[in-house]
Amino acid sequence: MKTSFFAVITAIIISISSTAFSQNLVPPLKSNDFTLQISGYGQGLWGDRVLVGDEHNRTAAWQSLVTRFDLKTPTPAVRFYGEVEFWGIDESQANWLKQAFIEVKATDYLTLRLGRMLLSGGYNTPASDNLETVHYPRVPFPVYGNGLQAEVNLGKGWTFIADIEGQTSSHFDDLETYQKVEASARLTKSFDEIHLALSGQVALAESFKLYGINADWKPVKELHLKSCVYTADDNVLGYSGGYIFAGYTLFNYVELHNQVDYRTDAHHASSTIWTKGVRVWCPRDQVELTLDHETVFSKEAKTDNRLFARLQIRF
Repeated sequence: MKTSFFAVITAIIISISSTAFSQNLVPPLKSNDFTLQISGYGQGLWGDRVLVGDEHNRTAAWQSLVTRFDLKTPTPAVRFYGEVEFWGIDESQANWLKQAFIEVKATDYLTLRLGRMLLSGGYNTPASDNLETVHYPRVPFPVYGNGLQAEVNLGKGWTFIADIEGQTSSHFDDLETYQKVEASARLTKSFDEIHLALSGQVALAESFKLYGINADWKPVKELHLKSCVYTADDNVLGYSGGYIFAGYTLFNYVELHNQVDYRTDAHHASSTIWTKGVRVWCPRDQVELTLDHETVFSKEAKTDNRLFARLQIRF
């Protein structure tokens, strides 16, 4: 019954997305007091070998159907937000609830969030529909967690975000999540006149300590540069690393990109993933195709070359 129920939900979402394809996005649902905006994306991956992280050892798979629910209330200062991964939702271990929080704009400078949300350390990791490469760079900061977050606009381009949450490695509805406390914080300085943002972040828990700095810069409209360096101590084996990404847009709908992702541990075991690829999207950003060639260099193994592709449909 559960499988059938979620299959129906999935079919409805796909139907909505198909309608939205001709309208750019799903029209907002409005009442006298509330406005609900539904959006999201689905994506499939292909590789010339087993997909990275695929527990079923597949070379091709439809992996995501993420739907976002943004509910605006009669009070402009209060907002409800949710993000659900419908694909595989009926699997017992699926961590399908990505976000579900209430946001309160307490003052012009202070915003509070309570629930399950994107953590301050997670801002290093773009959402899948903003990711330029097929695979994420290996940034270790926890992305989602259940807790309380405060975002402060300090003025003159400075923003500070801090949160305290339960154990981020647990399932979202696991009561043991709250038996251990974690915390993370991020300080960002934005230079709007040159389209540059510099950030430093920290994430602390009983089992790890993570520190990192990153930069995001668009020196010209067509060129996007970003990077991150980090160091981590997981009480077992410390490691450090970082990545640098460069993407250049051609003809408004094509991007050529290069990314170098490096990591080394306390035993000097290191690896580098060099990604070269192209990303193509339609005029309204509803459909996007990314093709990447990855070369993996490692001291412990021979050089490995692999091809991956991702098709993404947004609504």
